[in-house]
Amino acid sequence: MNPTISRGMQHRCIPLFLALAAVAAPATALAAPANASATAGFDIALRDQAGGDLERFYAERGYKPLWVRGGKLGPQAATLLSWLDSAALDGLKPKSYRPDKIRTLVRDAQGGDAQALARAELALSEAFAAFVRDQRKPGKDRTIYADKALRPKAPGTLTVLRAAAFPKDFAAYVSGMDWMSEDYVRLRTLA
Repeated sequence: MNPTISRGMQHRCIPLFLALAAVAAPATALAAPANASATAGFDIALRDQAGGDLERFYAERGYKPLWVRGGKLGPQAATLLSWLDSAALDGLKPKSYRPDKIRTLVRDAQGGDAQALARAELALSEAFAAFVRDQRKPGKDRTIYADKALRPKAPGTLTVLRAAAFPKDFAAYVSGMDWMSEDYVRLRTLA
């Protein structure tokens, strides 16, 4: 192949490539800010509404949500609500987790409003942490421990949420009740 021909073809291809890039660039440039502003709106709403341990947890994660993906609540929200509704099986009071209020927040968030999504995200995280903490609270046994530091303690909100954020598939973590032992989950599903 003649080197001058290939160089000539390269020179003709470069303007064509630049022309195609210029045509494609505006569409890409317009799509990125819209998506970024939707994400930024949720981040800002989450930052403004979070307080206490939830604020600390989300700040550590750069305000990345657990329950919201792509501007929608994931299936893990419905799964958590089913666990909360059946909390009596765990010896807990379902109403103490306010599942009806959470259902309302979840329904309000279905429109994709950043403020409503943030409210639902925080309510789900708060109820989830309380539910897991209460499930893992040590019973009233009469065990005598050589050192008080050895006595089991219920995990705090930050501990629960950090552990939940670790698995790759949060929905599977919630649906499998992975914070409890496999034996406990099997027995619970038999009840």
